[in-house]
Amino acid sequence: MTDAAADPGRALIVARTIWVAMAAGVLMIAVALGFIGSGRSTSGPLSPETGQLLFYVSLGMAIAMIPIAVVIRGHVFKRHWVGDAVEPRGYLAGNVMAWAICEGICLLGLVGCFVGGRWWPNLLPGVVGWLALVALWPNGRAMFARTMDDPRDPAARARFDMEDAGRE
Repeated sequence: MTDAAADPGRALIVARTIWVAMAAGVLMIAVALGFIGSGRSTSGPLSPETGQLLFYVSLGMAIAMIPIAVVIRGHVFKRHWVGDAVEPRGYLAGNVMAWAICEGICLLGLVGCFVGGRWWPNLLPGVVGWLALVALWPNGRAMFARTMDDPRDPAARARFDMEDAGRE
């Protein structure tokens, strides 16, 4: 049995499994907090002021931490760069760090919704964090070295097109 930290194909499966669990986990927590929050509507919000504060904190996190997450991911990738590809171990580590930051923003936004007793505007930073998580879907491209014969590479496609035009 191969180790996921050494085999790019296995690492991609592991990365996608982790990503699905993180993205679905946020949605499940949102649904759970929605049901819990709907049952306490007669008693009012727990603390509107704290909910507002959590909104500003999660908004600040979304603005600052999402770009930082992408930079951290890039630095981890660079540290594990070998030849023309990232080692699977570095691919997993970099992505999990970035996903965890995005998920933290989502969860803080959801807590703000629950504490403040309202979805708007507290959910906005959480949605931004979740969309960033979705945008960081693990496609595995960084783990697979591209050659000039790779049809997925735009430069190679241009070369293939030129060669095809020369044969006609």
